[in-house]
Amino acid sequence: MSKLVAPHGGKGLVCCLLEGKALEDEKKKAAGLKQIEISSRAKGDLIMMGIGGFSPLKGFMNKADWKSVCEKMTLSDGTFWPVPVTLDIAAADAKGLKPGEEVALVRKGEIMATMKVEEVYEMTEADKKWECELVFKGSGPDSEKFWEVAPSDHPGVKMVLAQKEFNLAGPVKVLSQGEYPEKFPGVYMTPASCAPRWTNAAGRKWPPCSCATPCTARMNTWPKLPWKSATAWSSTLWWAPSSPATSRPKSA
Repeated sequence: MSKLVAPHGGKGLVCCLLEGKALEDEKKKAAGLKQIEISSRAKGDLIMMGIGGFSPLKGFMNKADWKSVCEKMTLSDGTFWPVPVTLDIAAADAKGLKPGEEVALVRKGEIMATMKVEEVYEMTEADKKWECELVFKGSGPDSEKFWEVAPSDHPGVKMVLAQKEFNLAGPVKVLSQGEYPEKFPGVYMTPASCAPRWTNAAGRKWPPCSCATPCTARMNTWPKLPWKSATAWSSTLWWAPSSPATSRPKSA
């Protein structure tokens, strides 16, 4: 039995990436669906959902989850989640979409996933600013200058403010991991491929280091929350045995 910490959310490793015949069949179906162009951010989110890095998410958040994450740092069912994972689309793409309809999510000619539409909800400029304040602003003296600096200097705020007019929510079937497996062979790893490495290292002490993760935006609230909940957000793994012979972490 593995001694590793269970994947976040209590539902095991939730991987939306299809394989084998299911993948080929879905690709054929996707070719005939309405195509919606997505951002590089959404592409990255889909890859994370595909490999289980966003467990227990099965798709992009609906309005209830988006609102709950902003206000409480939890999904609407109470599961810890500090930053919204949403899919913004243009008003022209949102027009006519109905719950239950299936669409293909495309990035620069590649069909990354299919989605069964659950909800389409508007994101006004006021909604975007509200999200930025709750997710990124924090507290303390510096927060008073948030809107003087953040719109031009904070990557997360710039990304949210640049979002299109609507969000599209629903479960996804991921069809691709993009260019990363071929571009970074031996370096690109999924949670499943990392697990044996951690299991084989049982009994050794490993100092964690999580880099460039969304959780850093809400660091001031971490002391109030279980650390293991936050580990679900690590998209970059770094490790090194806790021994005098090791001077610096090695990248996975």
